[in-house]
Amino acid sequence: MTAKTHRRTRVVVTPTKPLKSPPAPPAEYWLRSILTDHDGYFDLGAVLVGFVGIFMCAASGYNTIVLHNSFNAMEFGTGVGAMLGGFAVYKWGDAKRAPGTTTTTMQRTETTASRKIDIPRD
Repeated sequence: MTAKTHRRTRVVVTPTKPLKSPPAPPAEYWLRSILTDHDGYFDLGAVLVGFVGIFMCAASGYNTIVLHNSFNAMEFGTGVGAMLGGFAVYKWGDAKRAPGTTTTTMQRTETTASRKIDIPRD
């Protein structure tokens, strides 16, 4: 038995210009996309999450600096993680909604699409 060997060639392609990463979007773009819904209006739930996050940091700083209590990173991290996790679920559920529709129109569309109409034949 003879073994067949294949010769592999290696091609190295060098680009003529150095590859550049695309420019980052401006800072207000990601913040606005977090705080608004699909239609471009400010989302009350997202704004409240921002206020709660700022309040959590301020209350923790007040408790640590002014009242001289020890900072418990586990409690703070658990609270922030739970808040961000709930916000992610909230935004993920809103991502399925098409622009220009409300929750009630979505529910009406889903119920009519899943319902079969039985038309009797003559």
